[in-house]
Amino acid sequence: MWTTCMLFFQTLLLGGYAYAYALARRFSPRTQGYLHAALLFTSLVVLACLAVLRGTPITPSVTWRPQGSDHPVWSLTVLLAMSAGLPYFVLSSTGPLLQSWFTRTHPGRTPYRLYSLSNLGSLLGLLTYPFLVEPWFSLRNQARIWTVFFFVFAAVCAYCALRMRKTSASPKTTALRVAKQEPADLDPAQTKPAPGTHLLWLSLAACASVMFLATTNQICQDVAVVPFLWVLPLSLYLLSFIICFDEPRWYSRAVFHPAFAVAIFLACLLLLGWGIRSIFLQIAAHSFVLFACCMVCHGELARSKPDSRHLTSFYLMVALGGALGGVLVALVFPHVFRGFWEYQLGLWLCALLLFMVLALDKSSWLHCSRWGLPAIAGGGRVTAGDHIGGRAWSQGARRPVRSAPGAGCGLLSDAGRPERIRPGPGSRHTYLLRHCPAGGGSDAFYQCE
Repeated sequence: MWTTCMLFFQTLLLGGYAYAYALARRFSPRTQGYLHAALLFTSLVVLACLAVLRGTPITPSVTWRPQGSDHPVWSLTVLLAMSAGLPYFVLSSTGPLLQSWFTRTHPGRTPYRLYSLSNLGSLLGLLTYPFLVEPWFSLRNQARIWTVFFFVFAAVCAYCALRMRKTSASPKTTALRVAKQEPADLDPAQTKPAPGTHLLWLSLAACASVMFLATTNQICQDVAVVPFLWVLPLSLYLLSFIICFDEPRWYSRAVFHPAFAVAIFLACLLLLGWGIRSIFLQIAAHSFVLFACCMVCHGELARSKPDSRHLTSFYLMVALGGALGGVLVALVFPHVFRGFWEYQLGLWLCALLLFMVLALDKSSWLHCSRWGLPAIAGGGRVTAGDHIGGRAWSQGARRPVRSAPGAGCGLLSDAGRPERIRPGPGSRHTYLLRHCPAGGGSDAFYQCE
């Protein structure tokens, strides 16, 4: 259910970013203001109608509750779309659209810090809700309070949109005007990002999203079943955006690349069973791994961000990568793999992307240091040979599975992969491992300790 909700909001975020991209690229500032003001007015009318019909603007009635024992992916998606779809679409489009307007009204000033501030607001809302809102207000009152603040937001945003009427320049003319006020030593090859750069943005965002969702599943299902534990990985995910996009100096390769190497080694130890008897140690270690991976992905993403003329396409690739990660973890991996391999694949993708970024950057330590390539080769050999590729290990804190004499069973084959059995509350996983035909086709259960 958590993964389905994340997939829904990531996909709707992509829709909002795509709307902002199309609006900024295809229409004049005056038309952008009118169209977005019309969208804001429409969302307010829809909320008012829902409040009259249901008594509350965004809280669904009990009749929308998903029925049946199967995974209610479609029912939950419809429920979210009918209750919060349009308001969230409007909110998701605000960030890149207002930043695009900011570059028109304040040429020469970078708008990317606004992205950091928007993520800071999300983080503050996430951390304050369990303590300041949820214990003191009923759901109906929460919905009413949220609606009041949404009306205030719509009024302020509509004011900004209508102010764009004073900006009569077309998108191309404004782009040329902004270009004249940007540094003269800007590399012409960097004025328009290449398709490979767009693919890099997409890959970095998708890899961070996969690691975030896989770590959430790892902590909340395989380590401990604790209420609101999912807040921790989501907070770390948002925190990495805040740090990397606030100031370029906050992300230092000299600090976070060694931290990433330690995180990979620590993840291997966790997957091999280290710290399995201490829940707090596992949670802390998984959190460190997630934060290091997200900092590397989002840090390199922030280092490669384009000038302000192309920020909407940049944000579109970031949103597309986040949605792609959600699709992979929620829909693709459960049907492709019989075991929980999302976490391992996320680690491998992070390492591979980091190597590609360093290889493409001629000024990186990979090229400037004589120990760059030997260090990567040695670390990859130790990690792959001893912990990942050379031993059969499974998801989370599972022990490496040793095949019985003559059984010929292994986790890396189709017959040896663990079944995707979800744990019950308060219990550890019980995994069904099917032996290979050489072992007589018998079934055996292995219980993690």
